[in-house]
Amino acid sequence: MIDILIITDNRYREQFSSELLSSYLKKDFIVRVVSKNIFRTAIQLLKPQAVIIPRVTHDFQDIFEFKEKYKFKVFFLPVEHAAQIEDAVKSFMETYLKKNDSDKTHSEKLKKNVTKIFVPGEFYKNIILKHNLFNEAQIVITGTQNSDLWFKDINQLFKKNKKFKKTIGIATSFKSFLFGSDFKSIQNSIQVISNYTTNLIKNKNNYQIDIKKLKRGIYFAWNEMFQFMIINKIINDNKHLNFSIRAHPMEHIKNIKSYERVTKNLNVDRDIILNEWILKQKIILSFGSTVLYDSYFSGVQSYSLRKFVPDHIFDLLDEQYRPAYSEFPFQPNTYDELYKILNLDDVNNSQYFTESVETKIYQTSIPSFNYPRKEKTYKIISDEIKKILRLKQRSFIDKILVCYYSFVIFLKQVKVSNFSLDHRYVISDKLYNPLSFFKNFKLRKYIRNIIN
Repeated sequence: MIDILIITDNRYREQFSSELLSSYLKKDFIVRVVSKNIFRTAIQLLKPQAVIIPRVTHDFQDIFEFKEKYKFKVFFLPVEHAAQIEDAVKSFMETYLKKNDSDKTHSEKLKKNVTKIFVPGEFYKNIILKHNLFNEAQIVITGTQNSDLWFKDINQLFKKNKKFKKTIGIATSFKSFLFGSDFKSIQNSIQVISNYTTNLIKNKNNYQIDIKKLKRGIYFAWNEMFQFMIINKIINDNKHLNFSIRAHPMEHIKNIKSYERVTKNLNVDRDIILNEWILKQKIILSFGSTVLYDSYFSGVQSYSLRKFVPDHIFDLLDEQYRPAYSEFPFQPNTYDELYKILNLDDVNNSQYFTESVETKIYQTSIPSFNYPRKEKTYKIISDEIKKILRLKQRSFIDKILVCYYSFVIFLKQVKVSNFSLDHRYVISDKLYNPLSFFKNFKLRKYIRNIIN
C-alpha cells in the first residue's frame, strides 16, 4: 500500500534524522514514520514494500516473521554504537538479548533478511566483513545520520537569530539503577538487584553468588552511578551557576524530574532538537558522547570528565560496554581546574578551536562517522533505496485507504504517548507525541529549510 515505513527505536535520538530522511524520500515515494511500539500495526495496515530500521533488539525480533509474511525489504540504518571498538561492533550485531553470549541464529537472520546495511564508516564495514556478518554487496558506507548536522550549511540554520541565556550543559546518560526506566521506583531497583542472588552456584554445602554472571550488569550500574555522583558534586559545588542536563531517552521520568526539583540550579532538557540545546550552553561537559562532536562543529567548547572516573572503576567494564571516550576535548585533572573553567565570564575560543584539536577530531571522525564527506547521509541512503525499489501505481481507493490507516496509526501513537501505562515512565515515547503541535511544527520547519 505504501512504499516505505521508517521505524524508530528511540525517538529522542532518531526523530530529527528519521523525519529528514522521510521528507527527502517523499519526493519519490509514499513514506510514513512510526515508533517501534506500534510497528506491528503499521506493517499490517500499510503493507509497505520496504521497512527501514535502526537495530533489532529483543522486543523487536519478530520483524523477521513480519518480513516473511508481508514480503517487504529491510534496510538497516547506520548507528553510532560502538563505532571504534571491534568487540562492541561484533556484539551489537550478534546479540539482541541482554546477555553476553553471541546468538549465531540472530546474526544469520540479519544477513539473510537485510537488503542493505548502512554503516557509519570504514572501520565498521571492515569488522562486519571480518566476522562474516554481512557480505560486501549488502554494505554501504554512509556516515551517521546525526553527523549530517555537522555540515556548515545545515549547522548555520540553527545559529540564525539564536540568542539564549547561557547555561553549562551536561551531556550524559543516567542508565544507573536510580534513573533507569526499567525501574518504577528506587525500592523496585533494590529488589531487582537483590534478586541477583538467585543466580547461585553450589560449593560443597554452601551456595555462593556466581559473580561471572552478574558482574556485567552490576559493574555497568556502578560506573553509571559513579558518574552521577561526580555530576551531582559539580552542580552542588557551584550553586551560583546554572546547569542543563540532556536526559537519556530511557530515563525514568519521575525520578529524573525529582532530581531536578531538589536541585535548584538545574534544568533537565528534553528538547527533540539537539542543536538548539547545544547553542544555549556556554560550555558542555560529558564523560563520553557523540555530543562532544556535535558541540565542536556547532562552535561550543566541550570538556571531558573522563579523568574523574578512577581507572579501577572504568576497567571493571567489559570492553564492549565501555563508553567511547574521545581524546580531543580537554580533560581537567582536578575539580579546582574544572571549576576555574566553569566560572570564566568569557570563554576563549581561540585557545580551544585550534589546528591541533581539529586534527584530533578528524582522525576519529573519518573512520567512525565518515566525516568530513561530500554528501549528506540522508541523500546517500535515499539514492541507494531508489536503485532497488520500484514506483507503484495506486488507484484513488488506495490513496484513500492510506490516509485512513495513517489516521488510525496516528491515534494509536497518541494513545501510547499519553495514556499507555506500559510507557508512562519512558521519555522517548512521551517525546514522540503527535499532539505536541508546536514542537512538531518547529521540527518540520527546520527540515523544510534543510531540504530546500
